[in-house]
Amino acid sequence: MSLTRKLHVISQELKAHREARRAAGCLEILILYVTTHCNLRCGHCFYADNLNDGTQDLPPDRVRTIFQTMPFIREEIAITGGEPFLHRKLPELVRHIHDSPSSRDIQINTNGWYVDRTVGYCRDMQGWNRKRISIQISLDGLEKTHDAIRGMPGSFQKAMATASELRKLAHYSEPGFFTPVFLMIVNRDNYQDIRPLSELIRKEFGICLGLELVRGTDFSAWGIPEDIQEKSYNPPEIPLPPEAAWDSIYAEVRAMNREMDYPFRLFLSKFREQFEMLRKKRSRVRCVAPDGITPVIYSNGDVAVCEFSRPFANLADFEDSFMALWNSPQSLAQREKLRCCSCTHACFLVPSMRRDLRSNLRLLVDL
Repeated sequence: MSLTRKLHVISQELKAHREARRAAGCLEILILYVTTHCNLRCGHCFYADNLNDGTQDLPPDRVRTIFQTMPFIREEIAITGGEPFLHRKLPELVRHIHDSPSSRDIQINTNGWYVDRTVGYCRDMQGWNRKRISIQISLDGLEKTHDAIRGMPGSFQKAMATASELRKLAHYSEPGFFTPVFLMIVNRDNYQDIRPLSELIRKEFGICLGLELVRGTDFSAWGIPEDIQEKSYNPPEIPLPPEAAWDSIYAEVRAMNREMDYPFRLFLSKFREQFEMLRKKRSRVRCVAPDGITPVIYSNGDVAVCEFSRPFANLADFEDSFMALWNSPQSLAQREKLRCCSCTHACFLVPSMRRDLRSNLRLLVDL
């Protein structure tokens, strides 16, 4: 990459840093669990012990009430589960979010198994087009690797078919709507597939494969007091890549970033921080989750400051007013307990890095 290109990338990151620092009164991201139901049991899933526990899906009417007092969300609302497309009223639920003034970007996470249902629900959402709706499909390696991790033969082909159909749908929508994006959870069993899968996605869809590191309370979070730590959030089978491979993973992503004109720069910076954190059991970056900008809402109405800490209240106790709950003494007390925590979870690490000038400058080394 030329010096001119590097300086352009750095200027973009510094601009994002300034915007993040100025975003007073806004949330950065909202993680919204709409269901605990899931048709797969993936070996790396940190939420596995909570799936299919009989919890009712989050009702659309309740979502409408919650979002009446939701502040603006700068980045995105991440709709997750469980498998969101198992929620029978997902389009209605998403419509309430879409019609609220809370955010311009909505992301729905999926394993891509339900091809017809996913495309059908997205067709129901066509014509809204005031906010970008993206569908993030989990893809955790080439076919053999992915199917083994997902515990279901055919899951790779289903995910690819869903992506292909969504691409057709996106072609007839406003730019950016229903565009499929992909995320690979890098773990012990798939890290050797990073390059071949990235090349496949680039060839077939012309986009960059997203990369995230497998996470769990036992090995990727530190400083959370025992009494509020969410101890059940651990993958059942597949842990981190071996430490001996961390440097080679970083080097591989760095090489791809240079070859492809920097699309992996965020994941590269993130991996650098994550691997450093895993070695030292602490972060160089102050976590911003205790500042109250990255809430988590579960399908039963429970709310947490972050995914690695336990819920501290339920929206039902505040008549489903998010702001009443979020500004409550319970919320402020929980956040204060988390002031010294750190974790590798990207939903909290990336906003923290964006607000840290030194982290932005370290990108010069990564490029």
